Formats: sequence, structure tokens, C-alpha cells
Amino acid sequence: DVTDDSFVELHRVEGLRGVYIANVLKNSSESTNNKINLNEIISKVTFDNGGEWQVLKPPEFDDDGQPLYCHLVPRSNNGDNCSLQINQRLSEIFPVTRAVPVLSRKSAVGIIMATGTVNNSLKGHQGVFMSTDGAVTWKHLLQGNYLFGFGDHGGVIVAVKFYKL
Repeated sequence: DVTDDSFVELHRVEGLRGVYIANVLKNSSESTNNKINLNEIISKVTFDNGGEWQVLKPPEFDDDGQPLYCHLVPRSNNGDNCSLQINQRLSEIFPVTRAVPVLSRKSAVGIIMATGTVNNSLKGHQGVFMSTDGAVTWKHLLQGNYLFGFGDHGGVIVAVKFYKL
């Protein structure tokens, strides 16, 4: 069992005060057998120390430059609509995902890299996403499973294709 009821996974965006990214259960009553299902988890962000939370704005284009048809419905914050969903530590225990968790560094203010999907939950085809403005906007960099990192204050970004054995 991963959880009995409530669940939240939290990443403090390093270098930016008050910015946190969380993965939460859409509705804890949907969980079956007291286990978390990837269909139940959505990603949210706060820019004011948790005062207000909103779903992550999806990128406009995929990694090939094609439009992503994922639009948030105004005033909808319940996660039932399409948005960017990013993996955190929980994804390490799901053998079907095995994704790199969110990466931010104090020395690279505003740069965030994450594995995720554009969907209404964490379930879906994974890709690598990046924000250079502290999670306000996102770009879809690569489709598939990658190990990634950055250095030199964000001046060097590395991604290597990850193959499951």
C-alpha cells in the first residue's frame, strides 16, 4: 500500500521563493484497494507559498513543433481537463513509468526540468519538459524516457535516452 487516503508529493522549486509543484490525488474516494492509481494523480503549482494552487499550463507545441490540442477551461482547477502532469518521486515505484523526478537548482534560477505528460492525469506517453520562467510556461523537449540534467547555471543541458531492460 502506498497510501490510505490523502496524498501529496511536493517539490520546492530551488532558487524561487514560494514556488512549489505538487502531485495530488484528484479525489481520494476514487482510489481502489487503498492503492494509488496514476489516473488519479494531477500536478499543480503555487507561486505564493500555497495560497493558491493551479494546474500546470501545458505547452502549446510538442517536441516536433506540432500544436498540442490541450486547452484549459477557464476557472477550472479540478484537474479533469488537459494540463501538464509531471512525475515526482512516486513515479519511481511504478515500474511502468520509472521517470526522472523534477529537477531545479538554486544556481539556475527559474529553470525546471521534468518528465511528464500532457493529459488529465499522470498516465500517458512520457516526455521531457522544461520551464525557464519558474513553472509559468513549459516547453516539450523530447518524447520518450530520458535521463537528464543541467549544469553551468543552466547553460549546459544534457539528456540521454533511457531504455528499459
